[in-house]
Amino acid sequence: MPNSPVEAISSGVREFFFQGLAVDPALQPQRIAVRFLNDAERLDPFDKASLGAAKRERVLGAASGLFNRKGVDATTLEEIGAEVGLNKRALYRLFRSKDDIVSACFERALDYNLHIVRAAAVVPGARVQALHTAIRSVVLGLGDDVAPNLTTHVGLGPFAPLVQGAIQDRVATLAREYAGLIEQGVIDGSIRPAPILDVVAALAGNLTWVATTDLKAAGLTCDHVATELADIAAIGILARSATDPEP
Repeated sequence: MPNSPVEAISSGVREFFFQGLAVDPALQPQRIAVRFLNDAERLDPFDKASLGAAKRERVLGAASGLFNRKGVDATTLEEIGAEVGLNKRALYRLFRSKDDIVSACFERALDYNLHIVRAAAVVPGARVQALHTAIRSVVLGLGDDVAPNLTTHVGLGPFAPLVQGAIQDRVATLAREYAGLIEQGVIDGSIRPAPILDVVAALAGNLTWVATTDLKAAGLTCDHVATELADIAAIGILARSATDPEP
């Protein structure tokens, strides 16, 4: 049993990156994705509150992308405003401070991820398919060109202890949702027994690179990366290597 967080994550990486979680290594998961409509997509052009919510959503999407790529400390309000065509005064009408923006970005990302795992949980069929759907959908959200989600690698340093505690509680809720999905898969026989908490910890850490990488510059599409990472989590690198055609 791992004795430290680093050992736990390393164990989790070995479990789902190399071996995969599916009982059947020949599994070919369906390419399903579930979506979460943000406030900008629910826009009612005749409703003032809706317009304000949509404007906040655009700011949070732009800020999340900058925080992911540059980090919180290195990102300025001017840069966030420039992304959406707003000056600092306009930003202060929407948010009290930069910390307020960071906190809202965390809440937005956690809401998104909770919705995704809960929506994936009702996908019919074996639970390994539901897990594949959840991972693929989360990666699509991280790599969204227009409104990406914040990743947890930016840290909780900017927040007061009370806010940190609230965010950590929601992160724990998200982890329990994934753990529950994996446990259900073990019960239905589609997911092999594995150190669940280690896998959940590794899962979050190993998907964040999507948000910090310029996929277009690397010649990749987000859809391709999302499918590849979900496939790897399901059947592992070793099984994929054994079935990939010779060059």
